[in-house]
Amino acid sequence: MKIGAIIETEATISGSFTTAWSTRSAEWYEQQFKNKPISIQIPIRDAIVEELEIGDTYNEYLVNIPVGEISAPLPSGAKGDILSTDFAYSAVRSPITITRSVVTIEE
Repeated sequence: MKIGAIIETEATISGSFTTAWSTRSAEWYEQQFKNKPISIQIPIRDAIVEELEIGDTYNEYLVNIPVGEISAPLPSGAKGDILSTDFAYSAVRSPITITRSVVTIEE
């Protein structure tokens, strides 16, 4: 395997995700007040798998944030609504990793 130049750099890694309100999201919500970090893994594909045929390949990436902080407002809604909230996250104190995998569509 030949590896090209590896350039060390810094970047601010942040984003957001929306989730339905549940026991788990309530735990995440509480963690922001305790300043307790969480780990976040974000899977990414560079193809719409349903449109591929047998033998086609595509890339999958896994962005791993080992130490992240989150924040979110408390959800609100009417009785009977499916509640959701938007969490903001950012990587802190630890480098992230991005792992690439090549996937081949099989029968």
